Amino acid sequence: MDYPRITSRIAALTLTFVGLTSGIGQVADPVAKATTSVQDQHTIEEFERSAKAYLAIQHNAPSNAHLKRTTDVEDIEKRRQELKKIIREARPDAKQGDIFTQPLAALIRKLLADAMSGPDGATLRQSLQHAEPVAAAQAMKILVNRDYPNLHGQPLQSAPGSFLQHLPVLPKGLEYRMVGSTLVLRDTEANIVADYLPNALR
Repeated sequence: MDYPRITSRIAALTLTFVGLTSGIGQVADPVAKATTSVQDQHTIEEFERSAKAYLAIQHNAPSNAHLKRTTDVEDIEKRRQELKKIIREARPDAKQGDIFTQPLAALIRKLLADAMSGPDGATLRQSLQHAEPVAAAQAMKILVNRDYPNLHGQPLQSAPGSFLQHLPVLPKGLEYRMVGSTLVLRDTEANIVADYLPNALR
């Protein structure tokens, strides 16, 4: 079977974030949503299309690469390794910025800067530190198509909802994670980095 290859042009489209209720292609925070320009909405919509293009690789993978409900850790890891192989073969030239394009990077940094400089900024930073205890030094290990640095394979806590609401909504299968000041787009099934944004928080 031929799996779709994510070309630079397709991968340069856009993604959306996991979690809150607002709808794909939107930002959950009412204030951020109200001040989002038409151009920013187009950027978010492109991000959404890029997310769907990426996830199409998983959806078109054979059944032996799909994770399923099981307590068999060996089976889970075998399927995950097969899925990683398929994704890496489908986008061999993927690089930082293919998904987090320059317009999207600028928008995300603005959204996060506004959130962190607001009245709940200190609380947000504290919540992130508790939710993602990966040391900032782990950011050096963040590379597109590489494993997300999940120490000892322990379960990962979800990013705080109070943080996610300031970002576009993602489809199931992708999530945001903060490693130091780097925002990571993590493939939850394959546990690999789909893209990342350095200096997302300043």
